[in-house]
Amino acid sequence: MWPWGSGVQIPSFTPIHFYLTMIEFNFYWPTRFVFGRAKIRNIGKLAREMGGKMLLVTGRSSMRRTGILDMVINSVKSSGVEVVLFEGIGPNPKAELIDEGGKIAKDERCEFVTGIGGGSVMDAAKGIAISATHLGSIWEYINSFSEFKEVTSLALPLMEVPTVAGTGSEGNGTTVITNEKTHEKSFVKSEFIFPKVSIIDPELTLSVPPEITGECGVDIICHVLEPYLTATSQFSASFRITEAIIKVVVESLPVAVKDGSNINARENLSWAATLACSPFRGLGLSGTGPLHHIEHAVSGWFDISHGAGLCALLPHWLEYIADDISERLREFGMEIFGEEDAIRALRKWIEGMGIYKTLGELGVDKKLFNQMAVDTIRVCGRGEDFILGGTRKLFVNDITRIYENAF
Repeated sequence: MWPWGSGVQIPSFTPIHFYLTMIEFNFYWPTRFVFGRAKIRNIGKLAREMGGKMLLVTGRSSMRRTGILDMVINSVKSSGVEVVLFEGIGPNPKAELIDEGGKIAKDERCEFVTGIGGGSVMDAAKGIAISATHLGSIWEYINSFSEFKEVTSLALPLMEVPTVAGTGSEGNGTTVITNEKTHEKSFVKSEFIFPKVSIIDPELTLSVPPEITGECGVDIICHVLEPYLTATSQFSASFRITEAIIKVVVESLPVAVKDGSNINARENLSWAATLACSPFRGLGLSGTGPLHHIEHAVSGWFDISHGAGLCALLPHWLEYIADDISERLREFGMEIFGEEDAIRALRKWIEGMGIYKTLGELGVDKKLFNQMAVDTIRVCGRGEDFILGGTRKLFVNDITRIYENAF
């Protein structure tokens, strides 16, 4: 018996469109998140649950200047956990420095690693957790090359504490590393470097300057925008989740740039950053991240901030591929900005925050455009002479042209 009962006309369904594309994915997210204002005060208790000796990884000066570092060290020590401090991580963490940190963690017999800072610091902490327990340099574990060593469960447990809303490293199993000698920049990805616990305290981001706040916010958008625009599958659930994350950033980022003390905007950005680069990113869309690949060559050569590079490249990458994704761009523009011209609206939004600079203004030498394009494909092309950008293949001349347009 149909649930409508006898005598009731049965609706006519033709749900064939649901089966045009088979959606498949694996989802794994083992991190425990402790989110909220003043949650950094729990770090001592959480550290005690992870072990008796911590390698604390941080940047060059900001954590000391703001007093956050002393507060964290005192809290951890008062819980009975010994702290070994490893400072000096700058933008685009270098493989040699990570290997140095790994040796210290190994020699000191640290039981876990904590990164407190921006994305570079958190990525360095992940690299150190590998380097301390695996043979060879961390660079030998880069996934984008045809031959690489596998990370194992021996990697030290991780705690991450973001002080900037941007990279989302606190919620994923990826670390981005730079080879200073070759200017190559790429990633290690493994289920064994998901943080065991991440403390996301939006109050820690209140002191981040407007320019860095804005650049990192654009990074949040790019993490989800790239697979959204380059998707080769139709999966409405992931499309709508992506749009929701982008809307939060579009609404909250200008507020935080204008008024860094606005805690509500900081809260929204902090969680959006985690979601945007988490395993939720692009589930079922089969999209790619070509813009990140193209930018990594820029910051690998010139050591500029990743977010600044993305701001410079984003409008020009979109213009270059616009004809291939015109309908998706139109939909994006209408959903996010209420305008069909998504590129114009997005560029106006970025420029309105005062964070847009050309590659020339960032100090990039145009003589190296071809070399950077070659590097992009060598590092990220998986043996091919192109990188994938959705339905389009991007060759050396395509990437070079994008650099030229962004100069």
